[in-house]
Amino acid sequence: MTQYLAEVIVQQEALDWMERHYREDCQYPFVSSEKEVSTKPTFWKGRGRADGLLILSNDNQNIYVASMEAKSRKTLRQIIEGYDDGRWFLHALLVGIALSLGIIYFTRMITFPILRWFVPFVVFVSATAFFLRVTANAEYYRFPYAYQQLLRYPANFQWLSFCVDIFLELDESDRERLLRIAKSRKLGLLTVKERGTVYPLVHARRKRTPVRYESFLDAYTNGEVFLARAISQPGSD
Repeated sequence: MTQYLAEVIVQQEALDWMERHYREDCQYPFVSSEKEVSTKPTFWKGRGRADGLLILSNDNQNIYVASMEAKSRKTLRQIIEGYDDGRWFLHALLVGIALSLGIIYFTRMITFPILRWFVPFVVFVSATAFFLRVTANAEYYRFPYAYQQLLRYPANFQWLSFCVDIFLELDESDRERLLRIAKSRKLGLLTVKERGTVYPLVHARRKRTPVRYESFLDAYTNGEVFLARAISQPGSD
């Protein structure tokens, strides 16, 4: 019987690997890690708590942040794709509205008022339903459920970590789709086999810091403390 790693072990092993990666491979002179870091209640995405947070500083004292979400066997379903329902339905409605407005322009000369508005309504419903049907399997509207959690932990680098056995349990099509989604959304994937053995499937790519933030630390509780530590102690852990 397969013995799956507990989430706390996946969390610690992934965080240790990330520290080594950014210090040794990426050559950041200052790397500091924190566990269970919450975002501020005022953060626009809502309150969240990252399983791991790394604060990085380069020689120019530019501050970067890496966040991490760890998953165990109990949360297997969260690394399988889901729907970005809000964006999907919004785009479907916009297509329906646009086409119905175009039809209104051509039906304005119809003398029967009921028919004049019935035709655009039918076009709206048909276009919206057609869009939803055609795009039901579009990868643009699919994402791992865990990715939605990561969006609540804003960072320049975002990582999802899980036990390697969980990844192997997925269907081949699900594994390939997860890898494609991770690459397209600049998401890093880490698999933990055992203590001290971590495999990066996809490396996280850096995202720009929004202009509304001096750094992503502005979104986190104690972010000011982390920032001061990074600025005042470059090159130390």
